[in-house]
Amino acid sequence: MCKRTVPQINEHQKRLPKVRGQDYAIDLCGTFDVLEPVISLMLRTQAVNLPPWKIVTWFSRVIKILKWWTGAKPSEEKLPKLSKHWEELTPPTSSDDEGKDEVDYGAFQDAWSPQDCVKDLVTLCKDLRVGLHARFTNIVPTSVKMLCNVFDFEKIARHMCNYKVEDGRLVIERDDRIQWETSGNNEFHEFFKHVCALPHVQALADSNHDLDLLPTDSNAVLKRFKTTLQKIFWTELGNCFDELFVDRNGKLISEFQNTKVA
Repeated sequence: MCKRTVPQINEHQKRLPKVRGQDYAIDLCGTFDVLEPVISLMLRTQAVNLPPWKIVTWFSRVIKILKWWTGAKPSEEKLPKLSKHWEELTPPTSSDDEGKDEVDYGAFQDAWSPQDCVKDLVTLCKDLRVGLHARFTNIVPTSVKMLCNVFDFEKIARHMCNYKVEDGRLVIERDDRIQWETSGNNEFHEFFKHVCALPHVQALADSNHDLDLLPTDSNAVLKRFKTTLQKIFWTELGNCFDELFVDRNGKLISEFQNTKVA
């Protein structure tokens, strides 16, 4: 029975995994950072209680995240994992390593530098944007985008921030008021026209003429909807304001707890 020969490992061979290990670790940390918002988007949009129009708002946000990093040194805000380990993964060359880079590494000689890894992450961001855009265009119908312009709470909240309290009453600049009053009118009209065409809604409208259930009533209904939201924000209607804003884990955002917008 022959004995297996154990190969002798010299110093040159010991360094080969180190060459490949650096770019692998950089790629791994960077890929985690780049894919994190995309994976979060995929998981959150699978929730059964999620309004369909949220995909429009969240998709736009993810695209912005993938655009805001162009390949400079990783920052904690944009690439937290890679930034945390960057100095560790790219240590300065010591005097003991001088001259060792001239060694012929054979199959490992094409190991990429940290700068090459960074370029790859930039390319990954670009490819993800292209892929997500194609997917978004193919699966998100126009009707969902229209509903987002009317019912998305984040859009509504941004409009509400244009108000302020002076002498105990709400005031808003003229241009901001016009934008708030007209935003979503066309989209809501199309939505309301569809609702009014439902057989049971038509029967209800025919039985009670005091109900605003005709397509021509869309602006009046939307006006009441916006007024109610305005009261929720500014007069604590329903005492639910501090519960309206949650993070991705469903936890209340502390800045809004027991706080008014004013």
